[in-house]
Amino acid sequence: MNNARELAETALIELGLTPYQAKVYLAIADGKERTASEIASLARVPQPRIYEILDSLTKLGIVEEILAKPRRYRGVSPAEAVERLADHASRKILEKKETALQVLRQNITYTTASSKFGVKIIRNYSELLRRAREMLLSAKYEILIAATPELLLEILDNPELYLNKPGRLTALVSFEANPPFHAEAPWIGIRRRAVRVLPIIIVDSAKCLVFQDENTLEITDEGLLRLLNDFFNHSVWRVSQTVKEIQALRGLEYTSTSLWLMREVISDVLKKGYQTIVSVNGVERKSGKMVEVSGKPLALQENSFGVTLALVLDVGGKKLTVGGRGARFEDIEGHIFKVKIL
Repeated sequence: MNNARELAETALIELGLTPYQAKVYLAIADGKERTASEIASLARVPQPRIYEILDSLTKLGIVEEILAKPRRYRGVSPAEAVERLADHASRKILEKKETALQVLRQNITYTTASSKFGVKIIRNYSELLRRAREMLLSAKYEILIAATPELLLEILDNPELYLNKPGRLTALVSFEANPPFHAEAPWIGIRRRAVRVLPIIIVDSAKCLVFQDENTLEITDEGLLRLLNDFFNHSVWRVSQTVKEIQALRGLEYTSTSLWLMREVISDVLKKGYQTIVSVNGVERKSGKMVEVSGKPLALQENSFGVTLALVLDVGGKKLTVGGRGARFEDIEGHIFKVKIL
């Protein structure tokens, strides 16, 4: 058997045919009509088995039976055969999936309790993409994402589905080139980093995916997430070239769990002089109690390197300082920030 024929047989077997079925179809794949005896001889299959094999192939729809004396057979075109075999294989897989799911549910009790460990390894690429998209769809407050244009396109297979939720801040960094799609919403900021680093997605300061060559880390540990947020801000976002800025627009409410990202909106608000209300959910440093405060933004305190240290709010005539997660010296450690522009 020549190499091309071996490859063709292997392809048909992978689509669900038995070796004898594959041989018989290939013997009549040219569309010429032949008798069962002729086909058995061409395909080199046992004569006693030929009618059984031809009958199975006609049921699959890849061989046609012609009423004549003697009865004759011909194969459908390779394109039709492959389409029908793929359809048949898909239906069989779905049936097996339902059967397996039913049996497993009846015999296994699965706990949904979270692992006490905050780092998991994902090795399956399809599962990785599924989890990444699931994370993005579940994002409530903000999305931080940095990757190559190729990976961005693969993860964000439908960018509008994941990015265009009004007011949910999104920081998107594309390595080496601009992202391969447009995102015009004012709550989306886009930057380009000349040199790539580890691709990363962080959602709501609650979950993160760090992409590596052979596996990906899924991180939910609070301490690691704080470090990764800082990494994204200082090593990815701040050192990247601006492609599109986040813009403050009247009538919108912006949300984020990251003070450094909300700084983009508040800076624009202060520059434009818009009437604005900032609400912060967080921890009062003196009492250790969870609090919610609302007030007018007065200023952003920064150090000499341009790093935001605190937000100054006028809350009922009283000035309060608000820091991000882990803040020690401010009045409030902010966990969730909302900016409503009137």
